[in-house]
Amino acid sequence: MSRLVGRLTLPLLIVAFLVLGTIYSVVTPLYEASDELWHYPFVKHLADGGGLPVLDPGNPGPWHQEGGQPPLYYALAALLTRWVPTDDLTTVLVRNPHADIGIPRPDGNANMVIHTAREAFPYRGAVLAIHLARLLSVALGALTPFL
Repeated sequence: MSRLVGRLTLPLLIVAFLVLGTIYSVVTPLYEASDELWHYPFVKHLADGGGLPVLDPGNPGPWHQEGGQPPLYYALAALLTRWVPTDDLTTVLVRNPHADIGIPRPDGNANMVIHTAREAFPYRGAVLAIHLARLLSVALGALTPFL
């Protein structure tokens, strides 16, 4: 019996990870995973054929410092999402000018961006691409024990 439990432990943990990771991915509002608002523009830049971003402190681009990250994940996400029309990214990514990021306040205004009905299921445009990139992250996380 203990051998069976030992053989099932990893598969059960991976299934639990996939289920919980997918749930977390779906219920977390877009761009509220603190630096997602810089990660996805890097993916979009690659998907649009822009190549690796050039880091310029005077003009950091929409990816900011994330443009200097190792590009494998971004390249995989770009391949996965390049078929999705993401011209609506600027209408989905509207920063909240009243956000108190990292500062606890009684009004609780902690959202980094303004959320609209565009983020609701069924996903379209940039929202779909971001959710696909998130699911890629979950899948890569599930593969980690095998690497």
